[in-house]
Amino acid sequence: MIKTSPVMGEINDTTMDEDTVSTAISFTVTDINEQALTITYISSDESIISSTGITFSGSQVSTNGSSYIVSTTAVDTTVTLTVTPETNQSGTAFITITVTDPDGMTATDSFNLTVTSVENPPELSIIPDIGTAAGEISFTFVEADGDTVSLTVTSSDQSLILDSNIRIVGASGNSTSLTTISDVAQSVSIQLTQENNVHGLVTLTITASAVGASVTESFNVIVSPPGAGNALAFDGNNDYVETGWIPDLNYWTVETWVKGSSAPGTSSSTGPLYAYRNFLIIWDHLDSNFMRSACVNVSGTFYVASFGTLEANKWYHLAATYDGETLIAYKNGELITVNTTPSGPAASADGNTLKIGRHPTNSYTFDGIIDEVRIWSSVRTLEQIRSTMCQRLDGNETGLYIYYRFDHSSGTTLTDLTGNGYDGILTNMTDSDWITSGAALGDNSTYDYTGSVASDFSVTLSHSDGDAFTAFGDSGTHTGLHLYLVNEAPSSYTAPAGFSTLYTDHY
Repeated sequence: MIKTSPVMGEINDTTMDEDTVSTAISFTVTDINEQALTITYISSDESIISSTGITFSGSQVSTNGSSYIVSTTAVDTTVTLTVTPETNQSGTAFITITVTDPDGMTATDSFNLTVTSVENPPELSIIPDIGTAAGEISFTFVEADGDTVSLTVTSSDQSLILDSNIRIVGASGNSTSLTTISDVAQSVSIQLTQENNVHGLVTLTITASAVGASVTESFNVIVSPPGAGNALAFDGNNDYVETGWIPDLNYWTVETWVKGSSAPGTSSSTGPLYAYRNFLIIWDHLDSNFMRSACVNVSGTFYVASFGTLEANKWYHLAATYDGETLIAYKNGELITVNTTPSGPAASADGNTLKIGRHPTNSYTFDGIIDEVRIWSSVRTLEQIRSTMCQRLDGNETGLYIYYRFDHSSGTTLTDLTGNGYDGILTNMTDSDWITSGAALGDNSTYDYTGSVASDFSVTLSHSDGDAFTAFGDSGTHTGLHLYLVNEAPSSYTAPAGFSTLYTDHY
């Protein structure tokens, strides 16, 4: 039998944009000997089209990962090639496609592939949500072509942060133009000045523009007073917050800072958080077995875990978790009670909405102060609870479902800072119920719960400015130490006697 060479159809010259994948480019091959042909290609400029920049496909095309084979007949067989140019490269490469039969006989065709330059927008780094407007916020950007980049930062809510109170460091306001070096990351910082006596969630948007293209990156910032900020005082008569949310979490963690006007008693049934069957943080209860406890309903039965002794006019961090088998109550970062009796998911709230400071189905209301409510759709460990109980959150933590800081100074809205939209509405309350909080809350914290005598406990926190603070047990009875830092100036201060100056950047 006389062997003949395979035959290739013509491939037309092609143009495509930089940083895209080509539309399908096809050609045909025939071989009257009906053999399997090996497909290869050569690029005249591998900086534009590399040795791995072209792939081949088709109903008769196969690959072992390193080479391509097409099964042919005397009838045209179609082969499709897909081109992916090198990133940020443009120009023309001369592409030669060759098919080779088992006897070494070949067919070849060539075409020009032109990659057209496209103006790429700058690349902005992702900026995480931030829990405070204090300090500098930093990010980076890269401009591939080395063009001048214009940066602008804007606020979604001028009542919280004015555009005129956003400053790009090194510029006079919220806009600037920067020279760049091609493909070299550049760092930028911004500083914010929030409006006075305001609280809420604001979205900042950074727009970076170069020749012919722009890109945006947005992130949330929580605007609050420093430290613990404010809290809500409930009078025990008819004050409460209506969240409008019907709780239905199978497993959960709930936390709050609370100070009761009196020690828990049996005169009513109320507390800081009442989600009825789903979860409860109870202060007072007509049944003393439920008093000062965390509670969950499983399959129609209520189960409790006691917080132990709670005194009047004393701040406590109360937390509880339920994982489907165990209900745990924590007080001030210590495990107090474990109840392993329940089994199964927590019941839904049976149509009742979460109320803060009031029983969900009757008129019993809480008498005391509440701050920093956190509801999680996940089960937090003791170490996780300790790590954040004395510091404010950013609002985007994994599993955080609802987050109230209670930092408003007026109005009837309690803002959910997760962005999930479960804002609470103050009921029968006035602006005078927004008061300065005394909860132990800052921006950073550390702790030591390991020890048996006072001298076993020691904690240290350092600031980026170089100073540090250490606290240690000297005498008395300790079960733990918690130290927290507020990373901005206090609302007011008085220098101790004998101090000539007082550094007020943080405390």
